[in-house]
Amino acid sequence: MYRFQIAVSPGSKALSWFCCQDPSLGVFPQFFVSTAVEKPSNKFVSFSRTRGVFGIGAAFCTKTPFCSVSADHRR
Repeated sequence: MYRFQIAVSPGSKALSWFCCQDPSLGVFPQFFVSTAVEKPSNKFVSFSRTRGVFGIGAAFCTKTPFCSVSADHRR
């Protein structure tokens, strides 16, 4: 399995994105990259559910005869 990830630095913007995720979709994290500049606002923050980790990432798995990954290298 290969995983590519772009880390999102902790901060008020990352927390705002994290808290605005739609819990009905059931897959986290769901981030969208934007160049828009927003003024910070006081939004309702609820930590009653586990949401996942901060970051943007994707994973895919390929099965080929010439590539093998041992259990020691998986995370």
